[in-house]
Amino acid sequence: MTIPSKAAISASIFVLSGLLPLIVSGNDAAKPRVNAQAEQPSPPSCRYCPNPEYPPEARKAKIPDATVLLEIVVSKSGDVDVRNIRVLKENPPGKGFGDKAAAAVKNWKFNPPTLNGKPVKAKTKVEVRFRLF
Repeated sequence: MTIPSKAAISASIFVLSGLLPLIVSGNDAAKPRVNAQAEQPSPPSCRYCPNPEYPPEARKAKIPDATVLLEIVVSKSGDVDVRNIRVLKENPPGKGFGDKAAAAVKNWKFNPPTLNGKPVKAKTKVEVRFRLF
């Protein structure tokens, strides 16, 4: 496979709506849970999600694509809590994709998750796909 000298990079971002976020709040042990399904917030949607940088070592190795699954916390304002970004899965592993995905997500902006029509802080998972072409 021949890679152009100025290779284009594409990254697709998906908020995994099938994996509903959990509300991140204080002590909710005292709150009765009548219907746990009704208490789950709607997932956030990405409104500003620039592509991450393609890892130089992966480019040299001519790795054409990769997928990274991250767990993040989105604030009420739609910002990513930079202290709570966790790489759950990186495929292929060890080529720098996880680090590049996590670095990019720090600057992303989301439409915040909502519960009963109000923005809430929530934990969710996002998938970042890399493609070198």
